[in-house]
Amino acid sequence: GGYVLSNYLTVGHHIAVTTESMQTQLDSAMGEVKSIQQQFQAATESHQQCRVQTANLQSELESKLAAKEAMMGTCDAAASDVDGVRRELARVKADMSSIVSTQQTEINRLKAEIKTRPASSSGSGGGGGGNSELETELA
Repeated sequence: GGYVLSNYLTVGHHIAVTTESMQTQLDSAMGEVKSIQQQFQAATESHQQCRVQTANLQSELESKLAAKEAMMGTCDAAASDVDGVRRELARVKADMSSIVSTQQTEINRLKAEIKTRPASSSGSGGGGGGNSELETELA
């Protein structure tokens, strides 16, 4: 019977050693799982930060695009205003040119009238002097 008992003890010892080895392997595997979980958690947090930063950048970009559109609208309006002012200046210049031309025509008519008027028809000699003063003033 000692032999059988000895075999049982040997088998029992073998089972104990195998169980301890399996426990060590299990502990090691659990350590790896925890390490992977921590890496996954860190990657998840990093990914979340990237998503937040991307959303912030997207929002900033949209804001800048809106500001650009508004600025372009302002520039277009200013260009339109400049064109309007140019047209108005051209109109005023044409009006002024017309007025000056009309005045010059009237001045020339008056000069011609003065030249054709006989000096004696003014009455005294002083009247003739008045014509030459007017003529000088109009010249």
